[in-house]
Order: sequence, then C-alpha cells, then structure tokens
Amino acid sequence: MPLANATTQAIALAPSAARTSTFTSDTITNVCSSDILVYLRVSAGPGSLTGVDTLQLDLQGYDPASGIWHTVNMAGGTGPVLIDCATTPLTHTQKVWWGRPTSQSNTGGATQNFYYTSVQALLYPQMRVRVTHGGTAGTGSWTYSIGAILSAS
Repeated sequence: MPLANATTQAIALAPSAARTSTFTSDTITNVCSSDILVYLRVSAGPGSLTGVDTLQLDLQGYDPASGIWHTVNMAGGTGPVLIDCATTPLTHTQKVWWGRPTSQSNTGGATQNFYYTSVQALLYPQMRVRVTHGGTAGTGSWTYSIGAILSAS
C-alpha cells in the first residue's frame, strides 16, 4: 500500500467486526509519508465486563536488520493509547496522528465521542497497526474498525 505521486492516501485496515483477541493489520508500506492518522472506531464493547477490559492501540515499525516489529511510542517515551470501557464511551472514535510535532489529548472528549492524540515520531518504511485486547479479564468482545491516512507534508 505505498503512497506514490499523491499527498494523502486513505487505507482501510480492518472492517467493522466483533473481535475478542489482539488484531494486527497487514503491513503498510511508507514511501514518502511523514505522518499517519489512525482511526479506531469502537461501536460496541464488553458490556458485562465494563471496567475490566481494555484496548491498546499501537503503531509498530519494522526493523529489517533484526526482523523485529517495534512499537512507536508517544513523545517522551510514554506508552500507547489505552481505551478502558469503564472510562471511555463504548461508541467513539480514537484518532492518533503519529509524526506531528505536538501532543494534544482528548480534544472533543466524551461529550462528542471522539478522542485525539498527536504523537511526535519518525515513521518507518514498513509499519502496521496493532490493537491489543487486555485488562483484568481481556476476554470481552469489542466491535471496531480501523482506518488510516498517510500524509506527505
């Protein structure tokens, strides 16, 4: 899925579906993009397990020398985006923009049902998005879709 001769490219990484375990997208090939905006659209969560299940959204970059996928951390080395069904509306969109020079969290907030985080990071030539199901139970069913926009600025 390379970005060629265009300034932006939209990518559907995962259609809306119920999932109970970690999801990893196909590899995203980055030719000339400086930014990637990832949308995690949650439409249903584990109702009976509220407060014990979480989703963790990561962008990973591939190291061709070691063959290992590395998590692209937030600015300052903090961890990935975490969605907790006790504190986050179950129907919302989480937007994370890797590559931007500033960090801003939760613009929109619970009343508008979207959350936004900006992360300063360099993008890898090969990337993927991973959504890890966790928490104390980690077995609940979440319904979500994932999309992304690559941008060359």
